[in-house]
Amino acid sequence: MPSRPDIRDLASNVREAFADADRDALLDILTFVVKEYVVDGPPPMLMHQAETIAELANLSFAQLIAALQTRLDLPELALFAVDGDQVSVRVGGVMQPLQPGRTPAAELPRPSAGVRVVETTVAQRPAAPAVAAP
Repeated sequence: MPSRPDIRDLASNVREAFADADRDALLDILTFVVKEYVVDGPPPMLMHQAETIAELANLSFAQLIAALQTRLDLPELALFAVDGDQVSVRVGGVMQPLQPGRTPAAELPRPSAGVRVVETTVAQRPAAPAVAAP
């Protein structure tokens, strides 16, 4: 098994790699790093990953949405905003807070698979009598 690299060696190698870079290149690199890892968040591989459904079941809804937003790159997840334990969703351009504790609606019967044909009789309506102009 290969030995793990010494972090101090890695840091000095990075320093040497950037030693000859000009100021603009260093600013570009710094801007990218701050945006990617500070503003947008740390990479998912460095965060605790919930690996099983049992672990996900122990999360609050807000924690679950935050975990999904961090781990998955789905545009639909951007519709949700998490603020502490409060989750809001964007509907028609307006953030609507989701209210916890509601009982789930009764499940509607699911349609059976296949094609359902409905036959009806169609009859012509009698023509409306013409209205005489006064």
